[in-house]
Amino acid sequence: YAKDLLSLIQCYQDAYPVANSDVQAEIDKIELDYIAEDFPRLMASMEIGATRVKTIVTSLRTFSRLDDAAQGNVDIHKGLDETLVILNSRLRSHGDRPAITITKQYGDCPIISGFPGKLNQVFMNLLANAVDALDEHWEQVKESEPDLRPDLHIQITTEVALFKDRFAKDRSAKNTGARNMASAPMNQGASLDDSDGSFRSDRTSAQQCVRITIADNGPGIPDDIQQRLFDPFFTTKPLGKGTGLGLSISYQIVVEYHQGSLECISVPGNGTQFCIELPIETPIDPPSNSGVK
Repeated sequence: YAKDLLSLIQCYQDAYPVANSDVQAEIDKIELDYIAEDFPRLMASMEIGATRVKTIVTSLRTFSRLDDAAQGNVDIHKGLDETLVILNSRLRSHGDRPAITITKQYGDCPIISGFPGKLNQVFMNLLANAVDALDEHWEQVKESEPDLRPDLHIQITTEVALFKDRFAKDRSAKNTGARNMASAPMNQGASLDDSDGSFRSDRTSAQQCVRITIADNGPGIPDDIQQRLFDPFFTTKPLGKGTGLGLSISYQIVVEYHQGSLECISVPGNGTQFCIELPIETPIDPPSNSGVK
């Protein structure tokens, strides 16, 4: 319609190139030439904005998954991509902090069985923590080396692999948070070994899984903090900026709901990576009182 109206005005101007004084005064008042030039750009911008809103709403619907209480098919790559859409505003440059670069190395991963909404919650927790770490890294660099502009980078890798032999027992020895979370009810297929507080699983390391690795090039995590990462209510963030539940809930979702594993690998000064392993087929009954909402 807008193009038709502009075309009609142009036809009128071609037919009557000399307008009377009243018409010419109105043309000058409304700056008709500028409107004719800018209006198509304005409509195109509105279309782009509407498309972005549609994308965000679709992502939020996919992310929230109101049916997440039921087990279903999980597209890992779709869940990761939708989470990145929601986090997009945090990834863009802010003030003097450059944009955070996302590198995706997606393998040929199958659709797996699980709880889509809960896994999206895990992806959100881990990716948001990575962004927080890079924000902190940028502030530290600004103070110590103001002329340095480091690249801020998050890499997401997915692949089909075999479960790591150490599964949760070694992780339990490394992270006391795993021991703390072990007190929650377990699903069929995994059990608690009272002798050392570690998880044991009915599956073997020869079983295939989908492995998701989320790595940042931030400041890394000190060893003493790594030992408490999965403790409920433990946080290093300022008061009011963190509940200390994100990683502990993520751990429950991965281990209890999906018979998987979640571990943190970090060297101070060399970034952090979280590795999630999820079985391709997961016979799950959700824990009756895990506390995960």
